[in-house]
Amino acid sequence: MGRTCSKSCSSRHMANLRTGTKQTAETKAKRSQSLRRTRADPERNASWIAAANAGIAKWHADPANALAHATRASDRMRKRHADPEWQKVRDERSSRTMKATWEKHRARFIAMSAERYVRQLETGTGINSPEAIGRKNAAAKWIMKKAQEAMHAETDYDATYAEVQARLRREMPYDGPQDGSEYMDYLQKLGRAVVSSAECREISDTFMSKAIPHFAKQYRERKAAPEPA
Repeated sequence: MGRTCSKSCSSRHMANLRTGTKQTAETKAKRSQSLRRTRADPERNASWIAAANAGIAKWHADPANALAHATRASDRMRKRHADPEWQKVRDERSSRTMKATWEKHRARFIAMSAERYVRQLETGTGINSPEAIGRKNAAAKWIMKKAQEAMHAETDYDATYAEVQARLRREMPYDGPQDGSEYMDYLQKLGRAVVSSAECREISDTFMSKAIPHFAKQYRERKAAPEPA
């Protein structure tokens, strides 16, 4: 303090003296031990944190400092987000955090979701409200209609259906009353057997696994598009 006029000037003077110098291993160990003792003492640690926060708040209270800090932070984040390697690190870190959180609170999350679903089911709100159910039904109807139309147009499903139907008619002939009173029931049973056959299922399952997500995306884009003027 004898060389300077104030504590702040003394701090700057000492910083200038130490610039470019290296601390010995013994000095680093002493400083580390001192810091650990401070952090281990609840009162000293709280006082240290309060002083640090007060200093930061005072520094940010100056508009010029706040603007400089915001500018540096924005530039740094823009550079990071433009760096593919940093994006990879960020995504991996986020995935680890989300996975750890899920594993830690899995049972609680599931229980909360189940309770919310039951509550909404009982009260007819949320995803179980008449409006939400109506929207889901409308979306499912549109998507399935488009997917089925595409399957009939782009695959040999119809030809396969006819072949399987003819074969099953021979294997499962109508044996009901001659007046045909049960013929409609027979046709429904035959139709279910045809669509459930291995030949038809192979075509429909393979095609629908791609068609449904495709038309679901189209439906979302269609709903998000602005109404024509």
